[in-house]
Order: sequence, then C-alpha cells, then structure tokens
Amino acid sequence: MEVLSKNLAAVDATDPVLGERLRWPVEGNHVVEADGGPALRIHWTEWPLAVDATSLMGSAMSADPGRPLLVFGVGLGEPVRAALEAFGGTIVAWDQDPWMLRLALSGNDWSDDLASGRLTLALGSDVWDLVLRGPWQRLDHPLLVKVYRNERDVLENGHRSSRALVCAGTLMVDDVADALRVRDHSVLTWAIERDSKDELVRAARRFRPDVVFAINYTYGLAETCAELGVPLRVWEIDPSTDPLRPLVAPAPQTRIFTYRRPHVARFDAAGFEGTRYLPLAGNPERRRADTLTKDDLESYTADVAFVGSSMVQQAREFRAAFVERAIAVEGLARDEIDRRLDAALADQASDEIRFTLPGRLRAEFPQTLAAGVDAGFLADPVMLVAEIAASAKRRSWIGGLGELQVHVWGGPGWEGLADSGAVLRGPAGYFEELTRVYAGARVNVDIGRIYQSDIVTVRVFDCLLSGGFLLTEHNDALVELFTPGEHLDTYRTLAELVDKARWWLAHDDRRACVAAAGRAHALAHHTVAQRLDMILA
Repeated sequence: MEVLSKNLAAVDATDPVLGERLRWPVEGNHVVEADGGPALRIHWTEWPLAVDATSLMGSAMSADPGRPLLVFGVGLGEPVRAALEAFGGTIVAWDQDPWMLRLALSGNDWSDDLASGRLTLALGSDVWDLVLRGPWQRLDHPLLVKVYRNERDVLENGHRSSRALVCAGTLMVDDVADALRVRDHSVLTWAIERDSKDELVRAARRFRPDVVFAINYTYGLAETCAELGVPLRVWEIDPSTDPLRPLVAPAPQTRIFTYRRPHVARFDAAGFEGTRYLPLAGNPERRRADTLTKDDLESYTADVAFVGSSMVQQAREFRAAFVERAIAVEGLARDEIDRRLDAALADQASDEIRFTLPGRLRAEFPQTLAAGVDAGFLADPVMLVAEIAASAKRRSWIGGLGELQVHVWGGPGWEGLADSGAVLRGPAGYFEELTRVYAGARVNVDIGRIYQSDIVTVRVFDCLLSGGFLLTEHNDALVELFTPGEHLDTYRTLAELVDKARWWLAHDDRRACVAAAGRAHALAHHTVAQRLDMILA
C-alpha cells in the first residue's frame, strides 16, 4: 500500500481528477491468483498476466523519442517498466481497467516519473481523447491488446459516424461489437459489473453514445440510461437465477429483446415497454468453416461430439444456496431439506420432456418459494434448482451417449463420465477451436436445459454456420426457424437421440447434404448482423 500511496500522491499533484477516479470503488474478482501468478479471468478461462519486460525492450528502443509513446494496456506494469528503461521520451500509459491500473501502481514505484511528467496515466474512456492526439507510436501489452479490442479499434480507426457503449459481459458481446462497427459505430466497453457508477456515468457523458447495448439485462441499467438520456437496447440470451425486479423509474428509451417468448410478459409486467421476442443467432465471420483445411480438422475428427459445460460447479453452489435458504425459512433440519430436494430432483430426472420441478418444489418448500427479495433472497429458488437439474440431465445424457464414444469438450466436471465410454477432450476455445470441433464431428449433439424447452440455443446457430451436422432437442421454437431433416435433425428422448445418432452416422451423403443446407439457411436468415438490424430499427 505504501507504493500505491506514493504513486497516487504523484497522480494527485498532476491530475487530481484521475487520482479521484483511481480511488473510486471497483470490482477486482476478474484478476485471480493462479499457479503462475496473477491471471485475468475471461469467460471461465484464466490468462496469465505476467509479461517478460525484456521482450518489450526492442519495441520501446526503436520508438522515436521525439514523439510520445503510448503504452496500450498496463497490466501488471511490465510494458511501462520497459518503456521507462528503454525509451527516452515521454510516455502515456493507458488501461481500460481501473483495477488493473491500481495493481500496477501497487507493484511499481513510478512516483518520480509521474511527478516529473515523463509518465502520465490514462484510464477507460480517456482513449476517446487520445484519438485526437494521435496517430500514436504504441507499445502494446501482448494479452490486453487483444482483450481491449474495442478501444484498440477506436485508436486505429478514429471516430466513426455513430457511437455505441457495449456492456461487458458474455461471449456474444464481441459479435455485437463487430456488427456495430460494420454499421459505422465507434464502440467502447462499458464495464457495468466492474466499474463504479461514477466512472460509468463519466464515461457515458464523455463519449456521448447514440445507444447503449447490453447482452442480458442487469438490474438498474435501464434507470441509469434514462438518467443519462441514452437509448438502451438489451438482447437477453441467457438464463438468470436473479428474479426480474420492476423498474423503479420510467425508462421509455429502453427496449428489451428476449430469446424466450414467455419472458415478454415478464418484462412487460416489470414496467418495460415494447419488449419483443427475438431468437438467438450466430456470427458467420467467426464460424468460417470454408477456411478450414484437412490439417485443421485432423485432431477434431469424431463420430459424435458435444461442446458444453458440465455445470457441476454451478450446481454445487446453487444447491448450497437453496439449502441454506430453505433451512432459514422452512424450520426443517438439513437432512430433511436434502431428502426433499433429492426427491424433487429425482422426480424431474424421471421425466425427459416436461419441466415438473416448480410444482414439486411448491409442495415440498412452500415457505422457501414464497420468501423473496424483501426477505433478503436475491436469487429465484426455482431457478437455482432448475440449474441443478440441468447439470444432472446433461451429465446423464452424455453418459448415455458413451456407447458411441462421444467426444466431450468442456471444462471441469466431466471426469466421472470416462468409464461410460465418453472421450474427454478438455475445454474448447470459443473462437477458431470451437468452429473446428463443430466442423470435425460427423454428428454434433445439443442438449438443452430441461426448463428451456422453448428456445433455440446458440449452439444450433454456431454449429450450422460452422458447417456441422446437428442433432438437437425438438421444440416449437426450433421448427419455426429450421426444418428437421432438411437443415438439422431433432430428438425428444435420450433413446431417440442414440438411435438417430446411429442412423445419421450410417448415412454420410445425406448427412453432408443436410449440413450444407443448414449452413446456407443459417447464413441467409440467422446472423447476429441481421438480428441487430431488427434491434436498432
């Protein structure tokens, strides 16, 4: 803390506004301590932050000392250290993340350079002003230059005709940002789960966006955008264990687009205007099956493949949360709570088609389901147990495919299925590797959550755009978009899934025709860019 205090005092002397911003509250749980040191957690994957500063020396030494050098991505401080040692001119060090800057300022004494003006710092939306001082000679953090892709584009391509703040979040955020750039929007990241409200408001007022875009809704976001006078567009694509709470103030410029038809009424009841159903989609620029070679696919060949999380860790956490809540309000011992919960889950597991949990839980845990946000319970108890059931179903059905030696791509939790015959391949990267998995498998399998039998999963669009053949669960929403037997095929039970997988494995030519037709149909009708046209209309 002594080093941080010295550095902040130096910042205060030269840029007191930035000094105040660096003291605002900020979430830091995205930086974790891993085996090799601090790592940045992105979408359940941990990326080491440490960089060998000597590897950056050459770039710093070759820069023109007569012009300022921009360090793009401070990280733990190595690029700044390299610049201070090897570069003779003034340095501007920018990072998108206030937590990252604080970590660097805690581990490196730059107080003299900050006080002298040789080193100045920039944060977040300051990148918008840096554009006006460019073009820059840059020293990039090897990892963060890829992570901060929105801000990098702004630096490299300048101000476009329109502006969009895109809320940081799930995987499809990058796809939306890419589609917005095609529509000539400058895009900056709005880290609504990480940054303080003061920092978020400052960024919005400086950037003056034409629209704020969010993948999934976060409580309070509509009211904040209403205060700022900025239109908000939300595309809900994922389930949430948090109950939807009513708006506390009107938000007439907010529009919600949801992947589940039943959610339209929920958002309407919460005070949102004009909510619409909008299915998910895929990004054909990311799922470029036509660019893959035989060598690319060699290690991804499989008769049957599944890509997805086991959800085991979430299930453990959600079970613990539900049990503690039930103990608090039901007046029952833990053993009895566990017995009733196990019985409800077993009852659900016996029904492969219908979602029976809500009724059973109301009978077994009436007080637990009645106690809501007012009692301090922020999570929906039915959704907590539904996610437990989803994990159990996924593991059970993949185990049932073990006789076909299904290749399973996913993180921890699948280990117990090795004895079933399943081939455990480990995590699959979301970008090029996922496309290779889908394209390399003869039959891809999609297993949805038991409580979401009314949606078309993103796996459907990604697989088809990758040129893969897909077996997915049958539902009315799916057949509105695709024709079974022509674009993909469907099943209703585990037994039917196994039978159909065998049939399609025995009919190579027919399977290839269906995969080609599925890709063409998805490309023509179901891309992120096409959905964005509807959202921004």
